[in-house]
Amino acid sequence: METKIVDNFLTPDEIEQIRLYACKNSWEIQLSDYDAHEFLYMGVSDYELINDTIYKRIQGELGVGTELTRVYLNGQHCGREGKLHQDNCDVTALIYISEYNPNWGGFTQIMNSPTDQCIVPPIRGRLLLFDGNLFHKGYSFSYQDCPLRISLAYKINFK
Repeated sequence: METKIVDNFLTPDEIEQIRLYACKNSWEIQLSDYDAHEFLYMGVSDYELINDTIYKRIQGELGVGTELTRVYLNGQHCGREGKLHQDNCDVTALIYISEYNPNWGGFTQIMNSPTDQCIVPPIRGRLLLFDGNLFHKGYSFSYQDCPLRISLAYKINFK
């Protein structure tokens, strides 16, 4: 699948609802692998806005039958980088929740090949769709006084 970006995918109200949900619920510490820095994880499988309303819109962008295998919020503090990894699914859908300033960094890196990569800024409300079998990495914001970088992640397979 081709990498696809859809700006303003979420309404300001939806972004605010998800941001408040992330503030009111508990984050867990997770590792992307055993020697990577930790990041924050929050399961959201019980949240209807994310699992029904928004997921249906993602399905519309994909235009084919899909099956949601996993959905969660990622949180990254400054300096909490993971490693390049694969999600082992047909499609990864990321939606950026945090406010964004270009000075902060925080981009997502997708490796199409060893010499071809895609760098995507985490603009609030943006949907990023890409092949979940490609190596990729989410970078934290650059400075300690930046907000938590929050993204909503969907792991999707085609039916």
